[in-house]
Amino acid sequence: MEYPKLTPSKLLIYLTAIVLLPILLVLYHHKVTNDRIDMLNETLTELHTQVVIAKQKNALNAQTRQHFQDANRFYLDKEVESIPLLKDERMLLEKFVKNSNLAPNPQASQRLKEIDSNFIVFSEGVIERYPTFDEFPESLSKPVEIDNNDLKKILSRIEGVTIENQTALPKRPLLIITDCRLDRKKVGDNTSVFLLNMKLLKREFTE
Repeated sequence: MEYPKLTPSKLLIYLTAIVLLPILLVLYHHKVTNDRIDMLNETLTELHTQVVIAKQKNALNAQTRQHFQDANRFYLDKEVESIPLLKDERMLLEKFVKNSNLAPNPQASQRLKEIDSNFIVFSEGVIERYPTFDEFPESLSKPVEIDNNDLKKILSRIEGVTIENQTALPKRPLLIITDCRLDRKKVGDNTSVFLLNMKLLKREFTE
């Protein structure tokens, strides 16, 4: 049987293939290795970022727990629900009603009764318990009438910040306003008040 003779051109092709094949295999292996290294680096970078974020979050949580560890659990009752509302209007009405030189005014007397029954009362919802804290949803049992000074005092005591002459009070728990609605309500000819409805989330740390 006679085999076909290799021409110089075919021989060159075969030799070139034999020489290049190992090189191509090495290059391919090198690329695969580099791709794996890149993927590993990306994974390590992502894990490092997650670890850093977790550490920052844990540190922030620890600072928050430390800040509120001495919080008064009855703060809402003592410092917010106790706020007397519409004090200026009450004083004016009382002077007007008690003035013997003026004829009795049923509207003023009725307005005083409304102010007497206008006070802050929060109702507690279902408690959510977590490993390190408990959450208490709190909502006003009914909307209340307030003036500008009342609003500043309420927000100062809930947010724990100083607003003009209203200073933040100590032993405040972590309070988060989840809903707040203000509607302007006109009372009489010259007096304007707001109708406030509010929901809070009170967080008490257990560890």
